[in-house]
Amino acid sequence: MFSRFLKILKKAQFDKNAAKSFKSYYDKIDKSKAYKRYCKELQGLPCSMQNNLSITQSKNLFKLLNERSDLKILDLGAGSGGLIKSFKDKHSFTGIDLSIDNELLNIKQADYHAFQYIEDYFDLVLSIDSLYLVSDRAGLLRKINSTLKSQGEFHIFMTLLENYEKSSLKKELENIFKSVHVIDNSKEDKELWHEAYEYLLNNKSEFSSESDKRIFNTKLKEIEKNTSLAHKTSRLHIIATKE
Repeated sequence: MFSRFLKILKKAQFDKNAAKSFKSYYDKIDKSKAYKRYCKELQGLPCSMQNNLSITQSKNLFKLLNERSDLKILDLGAGSGGLIKSFKDKHSFTGIDLSIDNELLNIKQADYHAFQYIEDYFDLVLSIDSLYLVSDRAGLLRKINSTLKSQGEFHIFMTLLENYEKSSLKKELENIFKSVHVIDNSKEDKELWHEAYEYLLNNKSEFSSESDKRIFNTKLKEIEKNTSLAHKTSRLHIIATKE
């Protein structure tokens, strides 16, 4: 009983600290012109977003959002709402984030598990590099499935540190959703990190001129970590469809 209490306490402390840390970082990247250019040139994004989308994944995501209209979309891990700002006139968005509450963009600060999911409500649910923060993944996947309309889609963009075919994620998705389609962007992801490293070093002065080294240092550490793990990771775009 005591060990369970400690686990809950540690999670609460992590959530509290993570919320402050993420909000602080989101505020910085929103104001950074250097980071916005990084997102545009390296990831093909029209806005500042804290994620690891490659240009191919960005194109696939924006093609999905451009080809259809009037969708009810849940953005799981919406950050400061870069994606929502880009498409809020075309779709109806609800965002969830651990650190941000923005009434104008309909982003709610909430734990992913505790959020009140309405059954058969959303046409599309997005998780862009946010599934790592989930403690009960199978439980969340069931909630996502229940909140989707019939034939609704859950799009997951993530890096997996294991073989997907042998992973528990594969089993969970196939047990819960009607169909699962996986697009492997691992090769391009490895190229992205090498290009990003060169880009940062070549444009260090642009970041430095904004008098804040945190963005540059954070991205550099992220790139070095992902480059060192590239031989054992898979960068995936997973599309899970409700029955």
